[in-house]
Amino acid sequence: APPSGLRRLRISHGRRRRVRVVDACTVSIDGDALRRRTLLRAVAVAAGRESPDAVPAQAVPSATVAKAVPPTIAEARTSGRLILIAEDDPVNQKVILQQLALLGYAAEVAGDGAQALRMWREGRYALLLTDLHMPHMDGYALAQTIRAEEAGRGRMPILALTANALRGEARRAREGGMDEYLTKPIQLQLLKDALERWLPHEAAAPAVGAPAAAVFDVAVLEALVGSERAVVDDFLGDYRGALRELSDALRTAVARDDAGAIVAVAHKLKSSSRAVGALQLGELCAELEIAARAGLRAVVARHFGAFDAAAAAVEARIGERLCEHGVSPEREHP
Repeated sequence: APPSGLRRLRISHGRRRRVRVVDACTVSIDGDALRRRTLLRAVAVAAGRESPDAVPAQAVPSATVAKAVPPTIAEARTSGRLILIAEDDPVNQKVILQQLALLGYAAEVAGDGAQALRMWREGRYALLLTDLHMPHMDGYALAQTIRAEEAGRGRMPILALTANALRGEARRAREGGMDEYLTKPIQLQLLKDALERWLPHEAAAPAVGAPAAAVFDVAVLEALVGSERAVVDDFLGDYRGALRELSDALRTAVARDDAGAIVAVAHKLKSSSRAVGALQLGELCAELEIAARAGLRAVVARHFGAFDAAAAAVEARIGERLCEHGVSPEREHP
């Protein structure tokens, strides 16, 4: 073995053009079809300045990872297995969501560190997968802030998932409060192993008859804006009009198989639904957003059927309240 800290680039016979990691100290490329660009990339990988194209063969078991059925967001949150992803690149978001779905996990996505921090403060997550280099707040600052705020409480596992295999970055990530350092693109088996190491064991299923997320709980809105009836009804009237408009937009997006539009509409309606107390509908919007990001068409279709029924139930409940208070049920959203 080379002396400690010395990295080795091995050029052998063959015509493969991918840079391969043999072990912790050795990177390999084939020399029979070697180009200048490939050689420079291999040197960069050996020096720890770039990520390898492939992980060491011995690190990935040959067995195929069995496909699992992911839980819903609500089920994962209840069982203490919901994952939070902090990633600013849309393609990487889609890849990791698809990988987690194949492994049987549910997750929510934040587009940068600042959004991830807000979601962590508001939600219950079992584990954070975070990129290191993001706008507004990077993964280092995100991890350090979470560690400071969770002091004295339970410690959430934080796994770095980054494309930059720079020398010393793994050590810096661990010193910053992260539990493991992973490079992307990550093999499915390696991701599975990491999650099994760090995710807590699944919590016991809720007792039969335990209440599900509320169809409509006005107390949620009252906690935000006060309990004055006219003010609450004004907000509910606005929300009801927006619900009709966004439901139509979502229906059109699903019919056209427009994943981008599904994500945008579901994300917008998720937030407002949770704010007014339409908690079940908010969870369904989260499911639609996640499924559309991951390109899971069958899951989108299944959740949209449930969404349609939940939206109708919420609109009916709000309409009943407004009628009881003398507000026109046909009030339009401004």
